[in-house]
Amino acid sequence: MIRRLGWLATLAVACGGGHPTPKPPVTPVEPPATADAPSDRECDELVAHAVELHVAELRAARPNQLPTEAEQQTARREIHAALGGECRRVARTAYACAIAAKTTAELTSCDR
Repeated sequence: MIRRLGWLATLAVACGGGHPTPKPPVTPVEPPATADAPSDRECDELVAHAVELHVAELRAARPNQLPTEAEQQTARREIHAALGGECRRVARTAYACAIAAKTTAELTSCDR
């Protein structure tokens, strides 16, 4: 799920939001949420963090092509819609790793 989150953040922000997000590759069925799964608030924070990381990387690589705040908001909404309830099934250790990530590469490695 974390790799998928990184992929969706990259795609949604790169498209500038407001565009339909293509379906990512099919992922295996994940186990149901556990008692220590991230809360809805934590899932919101994780999606926001993924978008922020991608925007920071864009700022360093292409500072003249940054998405607006409105486009980032749209990207966050699209990512939530694409993920459905998957975030609530993330292991606490993967969540902690992802929220501490400083780059999208670090974030996407948290699934492993």
